[in-house]
Amino acid sequence: MQIVFVVSEVFTDESASTKFFVQGVSRTPNAFIQVLPGNCDMATALRACREAGRVWFEGVGPLLLELIASGIDLCDSVQGVILRASSASIHRLPLPTAWGLLTNIIVPTMSDVAYVGQQSSVPHHRSLVSLDSMGDSDTNPMIRYNAMGEILSSSGGDRSTAQWQEWLDSGADREGPTPGLAVTNGPLVTAAIFAHNEEKAIGAAIASLRNQTYQDLEILVIDDGSTDNTPKVIEQHTQDPRVRFIRQENMGIPRTRNRAIELARGEYIAWLGADDESLPRRIELEVQPAQGGADIVHTDSFFMTPQGRLKEVRRYRSVTCQNLPGRLLCGYSRICPVLDTSLLVRRDLYRRIGGFNEEFSRGADPEFFIRCAEAGDVKFAHIPEPLVKVEQSRPPADLERMRERVLALNYNMACRLIKFFGPQRLSDPVSICLQQDPRLGVGRALLALAITYQAPAGHPILADTLNFLQPVLASPNPADVAEVHNLLGLQHHYLRQHQQAMTCYQSALRMAPQDSQKQVAATNLQALQANQFAGVGLRT
Repeated sequence: MQIVFVVSEVFTDESASTKFFVQGVSRTPNAFIQVLPGNCDMATALRACREAGRVWFEGVGPLLLELIASGIDLCDSVQGVILRASSASIHRLPLPTAWGLLTNIIVPTMSDVAYVGQQSSVPHHRSLVSLDSMGDSDTNPMIRYNAMGEILSSSGGDRSTAQWQEWLDSGADREGPTPGLAVTNGPLVTAAIFAHNEEKAIGAAIASLRNQTYQDLEILVIDDGSTDNTPKVIEQHTQDPRVRFIRQENMGIPRTRNRAIELARGEYIAWLGADDESLPRRIELEVQPAQGGADIVHTDSFFMTPQGRLKEVRRYRSVTCQNLPGRLLCGYSRICPVLDTSLLVRRDLYRRIGGFNEEFSRGADPEFFIRCAEAGDVKFAHIPEPLVKVEQSRPPADLERMRERVLALNYNMACRLIKFFGPQRLSDPVSICLQQDPRLGVGRALLALAITYQAPAGHPILADTLNFLQPVLASPNPADVAEVHNLLGLQHHYLRQHQQAMTCYQSALRMAPQDSQKQVAATNLQALQANQFAGVGLRT
């Protein structure tokens, strides 16, 4: 993970000093640390922050204030933006505007918490904590270091991963409707599950839908030609009159989903994977923005290990037809910007732009989202709360073959996006703010996709990457040129063309106008010389 520290104040308190905290984080395996002064220029900071997983501000300085005033949303690409402020500097923070940038604020005392609370309420999915609340640091300074490390690693949420696990262990995620508080008299919703050989998980999935607070619900369960005990498990739930059980020969995912659309009676369809679970208020909360005009509603999620433990709270962002194409392009090497198993979709939308493309045995959801973006008038709504539990998939037996198929699928999707929207529409907010050549962003995304799915030498995606990056070498902007040299170095490095990679990294070092860019190129060069691959400057 890449972490950027922006230091405006140097805290010297033994229980939470800046020096020891940054040094401790730097010793974290696979962590790449950049430290920027609090008065560095915004262009330098944006280039560094765009590739970071976390950004940590020590104190309220000129750069932080400039970023807040600009209105740019670093969380479009960064998972968490954290501020630790002193009692003096917190008074310089413009509230509530600062919450548009920051996900977490740490202050020294509960009095400081009260001050921030007087200036603004803490938005949902943001956190405000005091060092005082982190434990007795006089006897063990590591308590506070560990607490700050937990905020840094989980970030962007009102609870830490450990606190969410404690909440799940309490059974709160399974509490159903309280008598007298069930939601009725709303539009009919069809909750749709399709299953193929899911005998171990399908029962919990159906039970989670039967346990919804929203009562105007039909639960449509389609068994797609299972050869195990999946049908018997489903039949155990058919005493609930809301459950409709359909059996069919194996048709595959997209055809089965299209059949579910045809059979659905509801005004909206809430999808759920057969090995996932919905929290009790999911549909109740999703119907509200849908009735306000949203065509697609999606939520955050709990990603669970196969052993049933919390791996991470996965946060998503609000999307529109305008920013969705760029997020889809970057998502092919990372995470799809919309979680399919959390979706509530207006059924008429499928009539308007079509159902799922049955040519895609995998990837039918991203292809559907591309058509939403192409339509240009589909309205999305995001609920920043984890309302589904998603089981982490086990690696397939034939992992190499799976990589080949996913690479081919995502490369074809990327080509379609580039052809329809063009590089300018695919630019991210940071690139637009930096006035970068939009071809640089497309080349970076294609290279990330190629490396993530281990494209072989000679794959057309590598040639396409060069076609987008090489023209930017003629840019009058030296920072852009240095970034291209670093990316070209990564491509040569990945292909084990060590001499060409070294030449590119050295060119990036020589031409980079900013110390942070020089640090990126130097780290990649050191990795090359050690016969390792760091991949810094490319989020893969």
